[in-house]
Amino acid sequence: MTFRFINLFWPLLALVAAPLLVHLFARTRPPTMRFSSVIFLRRVVRNTMRVRKPRDILVLILRTLAVLALILMVLRPIFFADGRWLSPGAQRHVVVVVDRSASMGYNEGGRTRFAVACTEASDILSGLSTRDTANIVWIDAAPDPVFPDMGVNFGFLRDTLRKARVSSQSGSVGAAIQLAVRLLEDHEGRREIHLISDFQHTAWSQYTPKLPADIAFYAIHSAQAAAANVAITDLRTQPLRGLPDETVDVIAEVSNFSDVPQHAVLFMTFGESREKQDIVIPAWEKSTLLFRHTPVQKGDSVLSATLEANGDSFADDNRRYHVLPVRDHLTVGVPEGITPETDRFSRALRSLPWVRILPLPASGNSGLEMPDVAFLPNVAPDDVRLRILSQNHVMVIWSPPQGTLLSQLGPFYAGHSEALTVDTARPPYRLKIVSPHDPALQIFADGRYGDPAAGTVQRRLTLPPIPAGAGNVLIAYHDGVPAIVRASGKEHLILWNLPLDPKRSDVTDQITFVPFIGELLLSHRLRAGYGLSGRLFTSGDHVQRQFAAARNLTDIQLTDRQDQPLELHTQASADGPPRCVSVVTPEPGVFTWRDKLRVLGHSVVNFPSNESDLRMLTQAEVKAMGAYQVSDARTLRSLHSGREIWHLLLIGGLIVLIVEAIVLFIFERKP
Repeated sequence: MTFRFINLFWPLLALVAAPLLVHLFARTRPPTMRFSSVIFLRRVVRNTMRVRKPRDILVLILRTLAVLALILMVLRPIFFADGRWLSPGAQRHVVVVVDRSASMGYNEGGRTRFAVACTEASDILSGLSTRDTANIVWIDAAPDPVFPDMGVNFGFLRDTLRKARVSSQSGSVGAAIQLAVRLLEDHEGRREIHLISDFQHTAWSQYTPKLPADIAFYAIHSAQAAAANVAITDLRTQPLRGLPDETVDVIAEVSNFSDVPQHAVLFMTFGESREKQDIVIPAWEKSTLLFRHTPVQKGDSVLSATLEANGDSFADDNRRYHVLPVRDHLTVGVPEGITPETDRFSRALRSLPWVRILPLPASGNSGLEMPDVAFLPNVAPDDVRLRILSQNHVMVIWSPPQGTLLSQLGPFYAGHSEALTVDTARPPYRLKIVSPHDPALQIFADGRYGDPAAGTVQRRLTLPPIPAGAGNVLIAYHDGVPAIVRASGKEHLILWNLPLDPKRSDVTDQITFVPFIGELLLSHRLRAGYGLSGRLFTSGDHVQRQFAAARNLTDIQLTDRQDQPLELHTQASADGPPRCVSVVTPEPGVFTWRDKLRVLGHSVVNFPSNESDLRMLTQAEVKAMGAYQVSDARTLRSLHSGREIWHLLLIGGLIVLIVEAIVLFIFERKP
């Protein structure tokens, strides 16, 4: 702690010695007493000294304290906590970082956390002088300042705070703090960052700010306490893309962010129909609910889930949306030109009524409609079609040519430098199922629909064993060489080492070949991201969608549920036609793409599930970030301007004088 004095009349401190000097040098006239004998005088003196000596010391101390309090009151001391003294006349440059992420919308005591934060920020700006500069940085998905640089129009900043609204976005805390640091660069004087947030645990627990040592960093909590919450944290379908009259599973996850079990009711809406399920979610757990939906026509089927929970006062995350694309067919891209491989594969596709073949030109024309699945036999790894299809999350069944380096086989053989060679065997190689529980092979598990590994192969590529975690081998040769491998993770790739040329194998002559190809195509709809490009977004994203190059993008509109259009702009793409992108980041809801009056599809924006956990960082965790914690803006202002304590000195001096009077009264009553 530190003390400073407004009135620098230091010589007045010498008056503290006045009571002692008066006591030592003041001459008092002894009382006149009539006595007949000296013995009585000696007795009186002896009794008087025994009583007055302790009284004099105590009275001397009390009077000295009273004089000291009077002198200090004239000097007007100011108290500074923690030594954070701001020298008079120093220029301040203050950046107020205000959190307006989704969790700040929680209502406590009739006010949202964001409203409290704006009030505190306004109070901070009110404490600045005309020589200071300030700015405000918002914490949301894309942090931005109110002014491009530090400014002096504090009235405009306070008016911005009054008009501001909390967003439904996640907060990029690191980007906001770094933006505040950049605003303070090249400014001389005292530089300060004032952070006002609820310090939501999910957003802040993994962040440690790295600030220059000469920037003062203060933190103000806008939340009163951690809050219980129940939220819909996921909504999805299996498969991710449907066919008419096909039953799909609709899966909803409800999470309980509290210490006690919670009862809730989930309503699921499929177009005009509505279903509900009751559920009890254990403390700090999530529960999964399953609904069944059978779309009857092609197009986008928009699903919405609504949650009702007792005692849940944060309703922003109680609704979630999903789009199930439904088409009457799947498109499978096959290279133009007839080869034994493409001919046999196309024959199998034409046996499936829900498949439409889409020719893939050798040039890799990016304006062509993207298929759902592409079959690329004997295609080099640097083929432009392979790259474009992968970038658009198209499932690619790829057979590399002889001489391809293992390191070029996508995620399968990273670090291998060997080249692929061809093996020929007599008698032919036989096949076996390796992953019977893969979605493409489950239907064949009990043997009723035959064996998809039937058939023999006379010529194949020499592939080494797949490294652990790189892929899932569906079918292999009896000696362990992989035949069909599905890439692990988010890769939309199947490595195909199964020749279809009748001169090299009789696989295509087997009765199970066509059903296996059908199951392989359908199984890809279970993989994350398939068929949902341009449909699912999180609040804070710009809604965007790519259309065929032949379409006139000036006729494209994006409207919300009230048919209000959103402003769009065109964004160039490195591969493929341009994208239509929304200028603003819309709030959660359902949005419709239109070409004039024709509906092209839907996109949904959902609440960010990581903002539903309303727990806060502890004071120790905030302190570990290097921030000095204060309770509110008034306390923060007292750190700089100090707190005058003259009134406390006045009260203390009066108390000392009262005590002195009591002491004198007690001693005077003694004989």
